[in-house]
Amino acid sequence: MAWIEFNSAAHLNANSAPELESLRDAATGEGQADPVAAIAAAVVDAIRGSVAVKNPLGPSGTIPQELLMCALDVFRFEATLRLPGVQMLQDDARRKAYDSAQALLRRVEEGRFAVSAPAEESEEAMGGAPAPDVGDERTDYSLENFDGT
Repeated sequence: MAWIEFNSAAHLNANSAPELESLRDAATGEGQADPVAAIAAAVVDAIRGSVAVKNPLGPSGTIPQELLMCALDVFRFEATLRLPGVQMLQDDARRKAYDSAQALLRRVEEGRFAVSAPAEESEEAMGGAPAPDVGDERTDYSLENFDGT
């Protein structure tokens, strides 16, 4: 499978057109940018962060195709949090889909769900802490090795 961009066509699969329009209109104040792009970018960053724990990353801004449904579920849940009357939109099905998506991301982080290797790797660093550098061999300064001079 390939690494894909999470774009507006994908968002339309997760949300209805009226929901997206409401999000763009009702959830923004005067002078605020379109929240759809910001939410989508945050979803992509979260997914890439989970993938990077144990896998190389694809080109910047892309996600593994295997995680598209996961991204859609997270986007749909996060986007509707910004809408007025959210209780009506946050039904059990959306909550379960979001929870399942979060569980899948944890499995990716643990290496228990495989994602495809990218055709070309990103120059972004993989996750995790770097291996410690302890330097050169150290001299033993214990009392037994001290000659007192």
